[in-house]
Amino acid sequence: MNDDRADSQTATSPAPPITPLLRAAYVVHIQDFKKGVKTVATCPELSPRLIEQVCDAGKGWRDEKYRLNRLWNTLKNRDLPGLAVVYDPSEKKSIPPVQPLDVPFEPLSLDETSPTILQLAEYALNAPIEQDRRSRRSSLVRRFFIRIGLPAFWLIYWGSRAIQFILENGLRSRRGQLGLLAFGITIVVPMAVYWLRQNEWILIPGGLVIRKTSLRQFKTSTRRFTAADAVLILAWRQPGWEAQILQEEKIVEKRRLTPLECIALLGAWQSPLPAPDVKKLVDLQ
Repeated sequence: MNDDRADSQTATSPAPPITPLLRAAYVVHIQDFKKGVKTVATCPELSPRLIEQVCDAGKGWRDEKYRLNRLWNTLKNRDLPGLAVVYDPSEKKSIPPVQPLDVPFEPLSLDETSPTILQLAEYALNAPIEQDRRSRRSSLVRRFFIRIGLPAFWLIYWGSRAIQFILENGLRSRRGQLGLLAFGITIVVPMAVYWLRQNEWILIPGGLVIRKTSLRQFKTSTRRFTAADAVLILAWRQPGWEAQILQEEKIVEKRRLTPLECIALLGAWQSPLPAPDVKKLVDLQ
């Protein structure tokens, strides 16, 4: 009888409370008015005093080396999980608020054409993102120009001028051959820049892994970055966003990203889940 009562009490006893997984994440948005007088920084989770210090340290008009030095020394050793600094060029081009990715996911390449990246971005935004087949095709072209850091009209303009020069002078003439050379350079140089910048950025919970392939030694190296040892900076660089990894007062890695990729990166960077050890990521070696 006593055993039955004990079992009944055990069955009806309340379950232990679940510790919430989410934690505060700190994304500082900075708007710099180059012609104006002031720089504005916002982050509801930070104290007004620290916001004022970050605002002063992160002014965009400062010399980059001096600005990064001030920014790193202001933010380091403050135990700010998920810390990221976003330079918004304007309200129209600003990155929207992004919530931390508190769901586990496997390491995956930061590429907006991936359905999984799209799903993570939707989770981080807490809103659906419409992307049909046509927009995915156009994103491939747009992403190419963003990666190389050139507006699309640059290639279209100079490519058309070179073709016009060839048609007017003929391939057999010296001027026509110069036009052909110019057309080749217009195509080959951006492709070479795109290929040389193809260090793979891989999202992981709580951070980022960058995989590099050495062209000289034909070796692949991987390096992990998290908010515990680095600061993520997102800055607008025409024609798109540039992600920068700030560590020890220096930009150690950077890459051009699309807005959707920035959203997924911010969500992963703020994730409360423990970042996997790079030695355990066997597939990335």
